[in-house]
Parts: sequence; structure tokens; C-alpha cells
Amino acid sequence: MPKKVTYRYRVPFATSWRSYLVPVGPLALLVLLTVLFWGTHHALLTASTVDAVRPGSVPGDSRAVLWVDEGLRYRIHIVTSADDPGSCTLVGRNGTYPVTLDRARHGGDAAEIKGYRWVGAFRAPATDYVAVDCDQYSEALRVKVDAPGAGLLVALLVLWPLVLIWTVAKLWRIRRQSARRTLTRRPPDPPARAAPAALAAGDRAQTTVYFRNGTFAPAGTREPDPAAVFARERLTAPRDPDDFRTAPADDGGRLVVFPDLAVYLTPAEIKHAGAADLGRQALAKIRLDARTPEVARVHAPEDITAGA
Repeated sequence: MPKKVTYRYRVPFATSWRSYLVPVGPLALLVLLTVLFWGTHHALLTASTVDAVRPGSVPGDSRAVLWVDEGLRYRIHIVTSADDPGSCTLVGRNGTYPVTLDRARHGGDAAEIKGYRWVGAFRAPATDYVAVDCDQYSEALRVKVDAPGAGLLVALLVLWPLVLIWTVAKLWRIRRQSARRTLTRRPPDPPARAAPAALAAGDRAQTTVYFRNGTFAPAGTREPDPAAVFARERLTAPRDPDDFRTAPADDGGRLVVFPDLAVYLTPAEIKHAGAADLGRQALAKIRLDARTPEVARVHAPEDITAGA
């Protein structure tokens, strides 16, 4: 089945706001991931001591000494050959805090780490600089804050500069392409004029209304204003798409004549000379004039008998 012919405006306009979704989208996603990371891994970002602490980190003290933050969970591992401690106490600058070890391992709690085995975990009752003192083998402990997500944090730190550089480069390119386009708005249409070949093809005995895109309709002996109203109604009236005939125009173009109106096709608009193709082009121009019925000229009837 032959394709429907349409006429469209093809002049490039200013850059659409949708073009900015490409660079801004990944940046917004990265911001969202960062916010989610903060909400779910705040311990990694707020803990005063992140690395694992072993006895001997402070000269003269055989216990594990570290800063603990109130509410954070701390894991305790002990040397594999040592016995499990029964209870532990945090000896800090501001006081002594007995803690209860949670013996159940949570997700991410390794059973063994480099010669140390799992003992339990505790939550810090206060923020203080403390020494972990257990009833057995305090010098065999390994204490570390439960702050997973270090790998994800490194990935975010690597992604941030890369995404920022890519976003800035993409935005700069979009702005540069937009600046090259001289047309930031649709230019005004040129004044509507009826082609001389279309004027010559009109019925001189009737008032003929010519539209911008080549459609013209006879309107009997009506005055210009009523004739224009009548012709606009003809544009939207139903018609048989196969009920037409074609004829040559004076300038090499073609005329497509329907029972109630006609369409003038310029030589440049004619791509195929077949009647079916000319009919489709004519119907497309009628639809275009029906959407924007701009009258180019109203030609009054001529007294043919006076000339004879």
C-alpha cells in the first residue's frame, strides 16, 4: 500500500531540555547511590577508629586500645589457640563500661581472620577512648568496628571524579552544539502568495480563494469574506481520495482537480508523475491547509462577456 504523504517543518530548533537528561541522569543516579550509602553505611564514615586494633598499639599497654563510638557495633576475634573470654570491660577515660558479648555471628562476621577466630561482638555504650579488657587473654584480642562497605566506598570515590568530568564535558558539548544553531525559534513564514500558474488555472467566472500551500477552491459569486469562509469549509469536507483528475500547469507543475477544489503542485514538489502519487501529495497539501487555513488571495470573478 502506498505510503501517506505528509509535509513537515524541518528547520532545526534550539536544543531540547531532553538532551540534558543524558549527562544529568548518571550524575543524579550517583548522588542517589551516595545518599543510600550514607544511610546504610554511616558507621564506616562516622567511626573514629576504622582499622582493626590489636594489643600493643599503645606503648606500655598490652590491651587493644581504640576510640569507640556510642551505638556502633564492634567485632572481637581472638587468637585461635586461646580460650574464649567470659566477659569484657571497656576501660575508658570517662569511666568503665561492662559489655555483653553477642556470640551470634551476623552477615559479614567472618569465623576466622588471619589466625584469629570469632568470639563475639558488642555495642559501645558511650563514645570514649577505651582499652578492651577481657577476663582471659586480653593480649590475644583483635577488635574492629562493624563497618562494611569499604569496597563500595572506594568505588564511589573513583566514580565521582569520572562521572563529574564526563558530565561537564557532555554539557559543554551540548551547549556548544546549541550555540552553533542560529535558529533558536521558528522563523516567521514568508507572506502567503498564490502562484501565477495556480491563478491562471482558476475559474475566472467565479470567486476563487487561494490558500498558502497551493489549494484553491471556487466559491461562486460570493463576496471575499463569505467566499473565504466557504472555501475553509471545503478544506475540511469529506471527499473521495480517488475522485480526481490531473492536468499540466503553465510552469511545468501539475494540477490535481477534485470535484470541489483543486491543488497546485510546483515542479520541485513533484517526485513521481504517477496519478496516485500526485493524488497523495494533493491530499497532504489539503490537510496542511485545513490545519492552518491561511488565505493567500481571493480572486474576484471576471466579466468574460465584456472581454468578448
